[in-house]
Amino acid sequence: MIKSLEKAMILLQEITKEPQSLRTLSETLQVHKSTVLRLLQTLEEFGMVERDEELRYRLGSAFYAMAYQALEGLDLRKVAAPVLRDLNARTNLTVHLAVLQGDKVVYIDKYEGMQQVQMYSRIGLPVPMSSAGVAKAILAHVPEPVRDAVLRRIEFNGVTETSIRSVQRYVEVLEEVRRNGYAVDRGELEPFIHCVAMPILSMDGAPVGAVSITATTSSHTFEQLTALLPDLAQATRTISRTLGGEA
Repeated sequence: MIKSLEKAMILLQEITKEPQSLRTLSETLQVHKSTVLRLLQTLEEFGMVERDEELRYRLGSAFYAMAYQALEGLDLRKVAAPVLRDLNARTNLTVHLAVLQGDKVVYIDKYEGMQQVQMYSRIGLPVPMSSAGVAKAILAHVPEPVRDAVLRRIEFNGVTETSIRSVQRYVEVLEEVRRNGYAVDRGELEPFIHCVAMPILSMDGAPVGAVSITATTSSHTFEQLTALLPDLAQATRTISRTLGGEA
């Protein structure tokens, strides 16, 4: 059992470098292809590896999901709290903190703004994936296998005029988010609420989480909301640096 576990770990280490064929992995381990195939089939059953169109093995979505969940061990909420309180005080708007958990993005902290408006968001609940800025900010920066696994579960039931209604359009939006460095929700779930969001990036550029600033359309125009992007960027950079991530 221990030997098999050692071989499985070596396989994952090799596949992490680049997609590998069964033959190459067999040569690396110096064991018969049938032995390697059995190990790969077990890893595949658990979603740790998957095969591409050239029948090479690469890391699977479950591997990435576990990695992102492990990042929560850094106690992101505790680290982010003073920064988010300051952002909330300076903007007087609702501030959210969210992370990726499996195939969902979940709110893990919230600081209410001065507006007396009931919002959908609740700590511990999944975000509305097709519209939420924090979801877009995170998904724009995850590896494609993770993104695609999440996209397969999103339902695009447009409820407002600005709602995203297809996977194709959502992918285009994610590309825009990656280029711009921030995501938006322009009344895609509730027409009277909009937000801007940015990811918190780790040292290797992976999204540890995301922060958003939310306002009602009656209190802030979209231009007034985007004018707060420098404040949001400063907050996410500060949290990232505290976690040892990008400056």
